Amino acid sequence: MTPHLGRPGAASRAAGWAAAVAAAAAWFAVAAVHAANQPLWLDEAAALASSIRGHGFAQILADGAPQQASPSPLDYLLVKGLDEARRAVRYLGLPPLAYFRLVALLSTLAAGVFILATALAGARRPKTPRATAVAGALGTCAALAFLLDPTIFHFAGEMRPYALWTALWVVSALSFLGDSRTFRFLTLASLVLLSVAATASSFQLTALAAAMLLVESLRGTPIRRSLTRTAAYLALPFALCLFYCLKVGSWNFPESSMRWTLFLGFWGSHWWVAAVSAAAVALCLMERETLPYAVPPLAMLIVYLLGPAVFWVTRTRAVFFTQRHYLYYWTAVPIACVTVAWALAAGGVSGRRRARSAVAAVAVLFCVFGTVVAVWRTIPAVAREWTLWQWRAPAVPADPDGLLAGLLARELPRGFCVANQPSLPAQVNIALVAEWLPVRDPSLPIGDTIVSLETRGDRSEVRTIGAACESATLVTVIRDRPR
Repeated sequence: MTPHLGRPGAASRAAGWAAAVAAAAAWFAVAAVHAANQPLWLDEAAALASSIRGHGFAQILADGAPQQASPSPLDYLLVKGLDEARRAVRYLGLPPLAYFRLVALLSTLAAGVFILATALAGARRPKTPRATAVAGALGTCAALAFLLDPTIFHFAGEMRPYALWTALWVVSALSFLGDSRTFRFLTLASLVLLSVAATASSFQLTALAAAMLLVESLRGTPIRRSLTRTAAYLALPFALCLFYCLKVGSWNFPESSMRWTLFLGFWGSHWWVAAVSAAAVALCLMERETLPYAVPPLAMLIVYLLGPAVFWVTRTRAVFFTQRHYLYYWTAVPIACVTVAWALAAGGVSGRRRARSAVAAVAVLFCVFGTVVAVWRTIPAVAREWTLWQWRAPAVPADPDGLLAGLLARELPRGFCVANQPSLPAQVNIALVAEWLPVRDPSLPIGDTIVSLETRGDRSEVRTIGAACESATLVTVIRDRPR
């Protein structure tokens, strides 16, 4: 008698998920090394000193993160929670700059996993091998385009709200694809979190509201019912976002950093955001059954078209222009890939209708091409990160002569003596190393040796090892700093 081997395809699905887990673990390992070896820059150091360590949870929640252009508090509260639990978290073996950036790392990775899982969920309805294969391929493209895009990868290694904001935007947009109770709960939860992640999410919420109303109108839904459904999802997130928007102050950056020419050049060069989103929208609009799936790419298209309005509001507050304020543009390809996977699974992939086949082909080509470009640009960066894989102080301070490494083989220094006037990021980086050193090897005794450093910008370098510090700046090594 032939033994029962389970449902057809079960083994291949298990192998696929095992490969996905292995890939996610590898991504996290490389991204953690990247995060551990990048010293804090000015905005990160200022946020740690003031917005995270300078105020309590209740004050940050009620008043917003202080001294920030976007006072929305979610990221700062999460990082502060890790900081408060530092003695437990440090013993995970992560250097300080990696665990301070855990929120950005884990939120980016979680969004990548959600992208793949959502694409595969879209193939469950027809349950045809061909639809499952298409959804799996496009889901893989979507996850790769998100996790391996060099811009998104870079901000996954920074202690700033951009990564969390972008991850919540992807989850919020793609959660509109499903209509089950789980998807509805996920939509509301992710929208609420998005609303307290960045004040600029007000534009994303507006785009989602407009996309919902437009799609409901095309479906012939009565306007009252459409407004009620839209309000059920977005009323609370809009209220929370407005609460923190009212706390945004005016800044005084120079006019040269807010020129329209800077923004329009950037905006025009990202025409592909509109192109790939429009292709996905067009595919969804060609079948009545796939109309609801148009919400995510249509919202992406709308928020891109709102770009000049976003920049105009930024200028009224005298905030400088930078590409990282528009990081969500780089989610256009993943959102389009997952949407196309759902549309093809629901409408079939037989290609009987020429027009639909042509639109589908264009949409798929956009998704595949965007993924290839993202992965190709990231290969050198990933290769470089592997060469940095070692447990050491996170590039702060540099130790070209091995003086600190030799000392740490037998004892911990009493402190770090900074010979020149350090910048704020350099001070914070040195202080974090002083907190972290005992965790590398808690059994080492603390001796009387002083490590003299010289700072250059945000970095520092070991110069000498002695018994005294002639400078006024001495950062003492902490074995177990109480909070």
